[in-house]
Amino acid sequence: MESILTAYDLLRFTQGHLPRLSAARATLKSLPDAPLEWTWLSTVLEALEEAAHELPSVLEGARALPELLDVRMDFAMELQGRWVDSVEKLHAGITFHVGGRTPVLEALFPHQKFQALRKGPYATATAYAADFERRLKSTYVTRMMAGPEFAFAPAVIAQVTHAAEGLLGCLSPTDGGSEQSDAAKASLLSLATRLDRLIQQSRLIAQAALLPLPGAFDASGLNAKPRKRAPTSDSCRPSEGFEAKSEETAPLSPPPQSPSVSNRAAREPR
Repeated sequence: MESILTAYDLLRFTQGHLPRLSAARATLKSLPDAPLEWTWLSTVLEALEEAAHELPSVLEGARALPELLDVRMDFAMELQGRWVDSVEKLHAGITFHVGGRTPVLEALFPHQKFQALRKGPYATATAYAADFERRLKSTYVTRMMAGPEFAFAPAVIAQVTHAAEGLLGCLSPTDGGSEQSDAAKASLLSLATRLDRLIQQSRLIAQAALLPLPGAFDASGLNAKPRKRAPTSDSCRPSEGFEAKSEETAPLSPPPQSPSVSNRAAREPR
């Protein structure tokens, strides 16, 4: 594996590769004369799914690595989606169990534009989350939710609070220490190496398995590859030593004159 960032991109790519592979297997299920091909895809899909069980924990452990600073917002957006899911679940639970006109809804939700929170800026989501946590702990809401009709709420509120903690702290620096950082890197690189091999195998097996269906492999999207990132400006910028050496050994010189200018200058009297 080339780098920590490459390994991260491969793990995120796997999350999209799995459903494409599963869809390809489902396509073969409808063919009565392709049981062998279906078995091929099933075998590699199961192996890939087993390895992918480690994805959430490995990605979470790698979140604070300095090598992944440029993609830290990816984690934030993912946690933002989970938090909105939990808030929507609480809103739906209150509406179902208590009713859509209960004053608790007005006290808890200053607005219910959940889609805007899901797709909106991180700063907007965190501000709403922090305010929502304060509303949850207010005396009025606590007293209202003490009733038996809110018996469902504590478990859902715990999910909301846990999701909010993750959202509010996902961009904060951590001080896990070098040992924890080294362990996170090792886990990330190890899993990426295994997934890389399985993805390549699944691609080749899928190409062979889908031969009974002309054009099916190209349409499946299984030929997609992990993203290739362009070098950052810092990596493209020469070092200070290189710049100093260049300026010293290659001083700027005036641009060459055209022949007509040179000849005219030679004819002019001095």
